Amino acid sequence: MRLLGTKEQDQEHSCAFGRCSGLHLEAVGGEYERAVEALGFESAEGGYQGAHWDSTDMIEQIGLDLPNDDGRLLEILIDCFGDEPWCDRNPYAQREDERLVSSWERFCEFIKI
Repeated sequence: MRLLGTKEQDQEHSCAFGRCSGLHLEAVGGEYERAVEALGFESAEGGYQGAHWDSTDMIEQIGLDLPNDDGRLLEILIDCFGDEPWCDRNPYAQREDERLVSSWERFCEFIKI
């Protein structure tokens, strides 16, 4: 069954999708990273030490909306990310929003003095 059209059209769309999925990987890399590179691992404690997700759960957490997808595109994207666990970038550090709230609270306490 042909999904796109001629073989040349398929190759053109495939190349465009390859660039697009590369951008998705780069964008995700700003917020998430592979757990193997960031989290401690202790088999006696159940594996990775920190919150982590598989590729499917990570994409769901991102909230990627593909309204015209019948599920095939989502599966391709999941395959691009690979079958491995992911976690927040710098998982043991304060998130940016937490850091800003903490800074604001310290400021408020400071000006009360």
